Amino acid sequence: MGPVGVSARYHGLDFIRAAMMMLVVVLHSSVSFLPNAPDTLWPYRDPQPTVLAAFLAIPIHMFVMPTFFVMAGFFAALIYAHRGARGFVANRGQAIALPLVVGWLVMFPIESACFVMGEMRSPTIAGQAAPAQMAMTFLQNPWANPAPNYFWFLYYLLIFYVIALVLLELLKVVPSRVGAFADTLAHGLMFGRLRISLVPTLVALTWWSMMPISKPGLLIPDSTFRLQGIAVVTYGIYFFFGWILFRHKEFIETLKRRAGTRFCGGLAWLLVAVGLAYHWYHHSGDGRDMTSGSMRNLLVVTQGVIALTSWMIILGGIGLAQRWLQGTHRVVQYGVGAAFWVYLTHLPVCLLIIVLMRNWSAPGALKLVLAITLTFAAVLLAYEAVRAVLPKQKMLARA
Repeated sequence: MGPVGVSARYHGLDFIRAAMMMLVVVLHSSVSFLPNAPDTLWPYRDPQPTVLAAFLAIPIHMFVMPTFFVMAGFFAALIYAHRGARGFVANRGQAIALPLVVGWLVMFPIESACFVMGEMRSPTIAGQAAPAQMAMTFLQNPWANPAPNYFWFLYYLLIFYVIALVLLELLKVVPSRVGAFADTLAHGLMFGRLRISLVPTLVALTWWSMMPISKPGLLIPDSTFRLQGIAVVTYGIYFFFGWILFRHKEFIETLKRRAGTRFCGGLAWLLVAVGLAYHWYHHSGDGRDMTSGSMRNLLVVTQGVIALTSWMIILGGIGLAQRWLQGTHRVVQYGVGAAFWVYLTHLPVCLLIIVLMRNWSAPGALKLVLAITLTFAAVLLAYEAVRAVLPKQKMLARA
């Protein structure tokens, strides 16, 4: 495949990538208002929970990261095609590896401090340390119990980049017919007689990869730096489909046809998936035996519907976005530029705002909406301040 021209732009895909990052702010704001007990991954709940949080968090969790990884794979392939292996490594090092290291070192202790503050303001649980002891323990080592937290997606992107580079090097030494066969197969699934089986194939692969997960949805590997095979396989399917999509980017034109029908179908299946997941979570909290055949079957069906939902939304969304966003739009362009900054900086701000609202007895839905609004306002104001100080070329690169 020849080099990609500098002028080649995919405004619709840029928009999708940015929108997924923005939706993570809504997701993280919602978790603190879920009507269930706190857990080790998110050890804080507001005293005024709201069902609105569940109906925001559950569906967003089902399609946001899959969509983002498809976009990441597509643009990674674009960069590789334009810059070659060395340029790719240099670009991804600056755009992903550097923000991962610097961002994590700065944000991890701030995020931990916000969680500690929330726990200190919450009613004391039996066996829980006193507030003063919590604060002292944190101050003694702010980086204790290190975990990637919401930086996990950057960590896994680096893994996928390494895998992609290794595979590309292997293709140089294997017989040429192997690579030709892979390209022919991909072309047949997208354009040829096999195209009717593309979505079923993607759904089946994703569904299979989700089978080991113990609850509805995709695995979020944010609690450990140890690579988790399920996450590598599941998100790798999405990432490498994005890479293949760039190699056969003419397929995007075909996705514009019936894109609305495909996307609306995805939204309809999303409602079904949310209903099934809500049903599963409801039973998980009422003492039901989660190992029973009925609950296992419910989980299997739910995972299958989630896999179908994600691919229909992704493929339909790509078609719609590329159909509607043919040129530059000022608002969209601003959002695309700010999205990565918003993602990297939002969580401590979001947590602090929610914790400070704890003693306010307003309805949970109102507090949730206000938390989302204030978080966006704060991080975008910070973005504008940084833009005013740093030269344009020094701003954060896109993921």
